[in-house]
Amino acid sequence: FVFITSSVTLVQHEQPEMRVEVNKTTEAKCARCWHHLATVDKTPEYPGICHRCVTNITTEAGEHREYA
Repeated sequence: FVFITSSVTLVQHEQPEMRVEVNKTTEAKCARCWHHLATVDKTPEYPGICHRCVTNITTEAGEHREYA
């Protein structure tokens, strides 16, 4: 949620300068949250959405978020 993206990997390199590399994902796009995640279509009762969205629509409490 900090980077407003589906996935981020932070890697420390030996070079002192900071570098940003962006790669297109191969994961499916969730129809509800639009994140590209491996968990899309993994719950047969909720096709087209990711596990996080399934949790949010099927439980009263929804997901727990930690903000930066």
